[in-house]
Amino acid sequence: MFEIDLKIQKVIAEVLKNNLALQDGEKFLIATDYPSSLDLKYKEPEILQRIFARNFLARFIQKIAKDKFPNVKTDFIAYRCPWVHYPEKIDNLVDMVKDYDVCYILSEFSVWNIFRSQDSNFIAKTRFAFSPSCDETIFRPHGPLDIDSNKLEKDVMRTYAKINKGKEARIWNHIGTNLEIKLSQNRSRYNYESGIINYPGKKSNLPAGEVLILNPDINGTYVVPAGWLEELKSNLVIEIKNSEITKIYQQGEGNWIESNYFLVKYPSKISFVSIGHNYQANNPFLIIEMIKMRGLATMKILNRGLKELDILNTKLFTGHFPSPNIYFEVDGEEIFRNGQFML
Repeated sequence: MFEIDLKIQKVIAEVLKNNLALQDGEKFLIATDYPSSLDLKYKEPEILQRIFARNFLARFIQKIAKDKFPNVKTDFIAYRCPWVHYPEKIDNLVDMVKDYDVCYILSEFSVWNIFRSQDSNFIAKTRFAFSPSCDETIFRPHGPLDIDSNKLEKDVMRTYAKINKGKEARIWNHIGTNLEIKLSQNRSRYNYESGIINYPGKKSNLPAGEVLILNPDINGTYVVPAGWLEELKSNLVIEIKNSEITKIYQQGEGNWIESNYFLVKYPSKISFVSIGHNYQANNPFLIIEMIKMRGLATMKILNRGLKELDILNTKLFTGHFPSPNIYFEVDGEEIFRNGQFML
C-alpha cells in the first residue's frame, strides 16, 4: 500500500541539493505529522491513509539524505497532527526543530504560521521548507520539483519587480474574472516563492513558484470554474468592492456554497492574490501544486468560520480559490497572456 516509486529518488536528491542547499556539517531535520490512537478510531480513513503514506515518504527522504549527504546530520521526527490548517501552536514542535540549520516539514495540515511568528533569533537561524497536503507525486520526473530552480527564481523575480514599481494591476480571463488592484510602494505587501532556500531564515513552500500581493486593495469579479474546487459543479462567482467580498454565488447547479456555509455566514478577508509561475506544475487536484501552476491566479480568503468548522469536519476547505488561464497586466504592461508568461 505504501510502495514508493523509485523514479522519484533522483528528484528528491536534487531538491535536497538545489532547493534546501544542504552543506557539509549542517543539521537537517525532516518532520511530519501523525495520527493519535483516537484519530485512528474517529477520523476519516482517506485522510489517515494520506497521512501514513506521507510518513513513509518522509522516511524515504531521510534515507536519501543520509545516503547522498553523509556529512550532514539528518534526523526525523513526527508530531501529533493538529487536524486544522494554520494552527497557532503545536506542543513542543518549535523546541524540536529550533536547533537545526534546515527543517523540511511534510504534513497534512499547513503549520507555516507557527514559524512566521516565532522569536526573531530562531527565525534568523533556521531555513524552512513546507509541503502541506502533499504526496509523492510532487517529486515525479518532469513534475513541479523537477525544474530549473534558478530559471524559476528569475521568472518570479521579474514579476515581483514589476509589481514593486507599479501603480495598478489587472487580472482577467475569458470565464469572467476581472480584477483591478491598486499597488503600493510598501514592499511588505508583496512576496514571492522561488523554492531556493539557501540562507538562514528563508522559508518556502515546495513546490514553489508564485508571486503574492498581500492584503490587496482590490475591486471587481472573480470566477472559479466548475471542477476546480472539490464538488463545485458550476462556476463560482465572487464579487468584491473596496477589498470586501459583497456577494458569492454559483452560476448554475450545485450546492457548494451550502456545503461550505462559512463563506457566507462569517465576514471574510482577502488575505492575498497570487500568480503561479511554475511551468512544470500541472496537477489541479493537489492544492500545493495547483496554486503554483503557471498562469493561474489564486485568491486566498481568510475566514474565522474555518476555525469553527474544523472542530466537526477535518475535510476542510483551505480558502484557496483558483482561476486559470489569466491575463495579468501591471500599468498596462502584459505579464501573462492567457496563461502564458510574457516577460
